[in-house]
Amino acid sequence: MDRDSITLHVMGKTRTGKSYWVKNTLLPELRKHKPVIVFDRKAEYAGKYAKDIPKGENWLKFESIFHFFDEVKQMKCKLEKRVYVITCTDDRDYTEGVHFFNELQKHKKPITLVFEEASDLLKSPDFSETKRRFIKMARHGSHDRLGLVLISQRTLDVPTDIRSQLTAKISFHQAYNGDIEAIEKEGYPKAKEILDLKPREYLKFGDFPKRLSKITKGAKNE
Repeated sequence: MDRDSITLHVMGKTRTGKSYWVKNTLLPELRKHKPVIVFDRKAEYAGKYAKDIPKGENWLKFESIFHFFDEVKQMKCKLEKRVYVITCTDDRDYTEGVHFFNELQKHKKPITLVFEEASDLLKSPDFSETKRRFIKMARHGSHDRLGLVLISQRTLDVPTDIRSQLTAKISFHQAYNGDIEAIEKEGYPKAKEILDLKPREYLKFGDFPKRLSKITKGAKNE
């Protein structure tokens, strides 16, 4: 079992502090343990949003998955402990990334994959195949040295059979009862507190590896 791997779902409406927390707390902490690959669907790490990236962190940006592939080949798959941000403006970039890292997983390369706007990926044309690969990554990730983080605005943006394989959850404010009820059904009766969260407040649910415990130090229920 890999003590540095986590399978995590991060949820929350826009303007709740979710993106700021991901950039300044989650990614820097994950990077300490293994390389982190971020699939940036809606330019969360470019333009005006780039100012939220903490200074001094070791980040590299790529305009497409194929530019990143070239980097990986040059490094012979020996990725360093950095945050690699890949801009994925179309479904092909997104799904190619899932397929590529599914192959990488077979070789047990230590890595953490982070998918921004995960709901977009799961709505892609080859949904069923992508979904199958996600379930496999989530189920076997800790044994294969793979971490997986899905980021979405709502709980229900990620299908139940994928959510059930993610052992840890972070939720910022959500406003729909259906999303809260979905978390409650997974065995977390205090999920209703999500409705009352203020900007930058969040709750944690599930199991977090001890070596990644700093991720949840700011949680309201820590």
